[in-house]
Amino acid sequence: MFLRNPTDLSNVLKRRLILLATCLAVFLVALDVTIINLALPSIQRDLEVTLVERSWVLKAYTLTFAILVIVGGKLGDIFGRKRFLVLGASLFAVGSLVGFFSMDIRVLLTARVVQAIGSAMMMPGSLSVLTAAYQGRNLATAVGLWGSIGALGFVAGPLIGGAFTSLLAWRAIFLLNVPVILVAIGIILFAVRESRDETIDRRIHYLGVVLIALSVMMLALAIVGGNENGWTSSSTLVLFALAGVSMIVLVITESRVEYPIVDPRFFRNRAFSVGVLVRFATGFAFVPVIFMSTVYLQDFLHKSALEAGLLFLPVGGAIVAATLFWGKVAANYSLRWPMVLGMLITSVAAFLWLTFDANSDYPILLVSLLLASIGGAAAFVTTTTVLVNSLGVNKAGVASGIVYMTQNVSATLGIALVSSVFLSSLRSELATRDPAADYQLVQSFGPAVGSVPQAEAFAVALSHAGLVVGIVLLLGAVSAFFLPRNFTDTPQTSDAVETP
Repeated sequence: MFLRNPTDLSNVLKRRLILLATCLAVFLVALDVTIINLALPSIQRDLEVTLVERSWVLKAYTLTFAILVIVGGKLGDIFGRKRFLVLGASLFAVGSLVGFFSMDIRVLLTARVVQAIGSAMMMPGSLSVLTAAYQGRNLATAVGLWGSIGALGFVAGPLIGGAFTSLLAWRAIFLLNVPVILVAIGIILFAVRESRDETIDRRIHYLGVVLIALSVMMLALAIVGGNENGWTSSSTLVLFALAGVSMIVLVITESRVEYPIVDPRFFRNRAFSVGVLVRFATGFAFVPVIFMSTVYLQDFLHKSALEAGLLFLPVGGAIVAATLFWGKVAANYSLRWPMVLGMLITSVAAFLWLTFDANSDYPILLVSLLLASIGGAAAFVTTTTVLVNSLGVNKAGVASGIVYMTQNVSATLGIALVSSVFLSSLRSELATRDPAADYQLVQSFGPAVGSVPQAEAFAVALSHAGLVVGIVLLLGAVSAFFLPRNFTDTPQTSDAVETP
């Protein structure tokens, strides 16, 4: 009589296996955003490509993912989340294998696109499957762990990429994905029950799919083009105009059909709108900070790829611990103040970059990154919980798709804008402090060893980049104040489109 019901034990085991599988999926999706960064110079040398072609190894993944992730979540809601999660994981594995065997840049870019298509199914699929398996207070804790593993993937990317590139070869970073994804697929097939949104029309609004893809693609290309060709260039302005027109047409058409991909009424829900704004600010900051931190370590401090990766190790541990902590907080208290506090802590981390000078070293960067880990973890946990729960369990797929489209578009904008500010400031500071310096050389390889003027110019440019990030995070903190006071982790059970 002291034994628990075998059925209960089986359900507990399956839920934990589901948590493991979804964490593996989100880890790989996040990992492949940053794991390629430290391998890019080796890829450029081996495949004999230009700097622009090299940059598209990263952009092909992030842009494709941003374009398709809402569609992936919506189709999972319609046709089955388990089915789309397995399909996405399989495509991700195929893309990884193609990347491993790539012998030229075109094949490698194709591999990255296939990986991204799989990721656009995996990311919302993993969160919606997790949401279906866990309810009530357990959901916030599960989402907290899931989010911490995803955040760990972002931070672990430079560490793993640097280690594999230095000790093995850049191709090995693609092969790493395959056994992990096979384990995840096996668990999903065994433990996950199929689920879908039974409240929506099974028809697909194909025009909405096209308009979402077109809007995100035009906006992302405009952001990238602004950084490369200038923000006032004709090509950049045309792309922004096309993005604006397609978004307007999208809103009009989605408002008039009975089965929209993204129901505009979602944004009448104040909690949902606040979650989107805060997640935008968080995405704008998080990926650019990781990117600029690798620049700081490799170019300013002249660390090797392996050394730079190892120096990120404490940050990974901090993210996991902080996200688990904030998951517990979210499970027991209102989400408003953890969200506000997280954004404020992260903005302090960004403003610490204003203290950089020619003598700055790793400790000041570490303090900044640890604070960013603590604050960013709060923001990731609270926004994910708010966005999924504000719409209800039935909308978990499309809600998670919106979460990660917002995050990736804002990250693309953040990288482009922060990089533009950094490069413009570096050019200006070098002209003042060391007019004889070769700007292209300093931009590519950092300040010359022993050159105080160049080091000071580089540090000031990094400070200006941090200032941009800090301002956006403060705006996110202001937005977080508008989250309804009593909003908790308790999910809605119906289609929540009104303000709570």
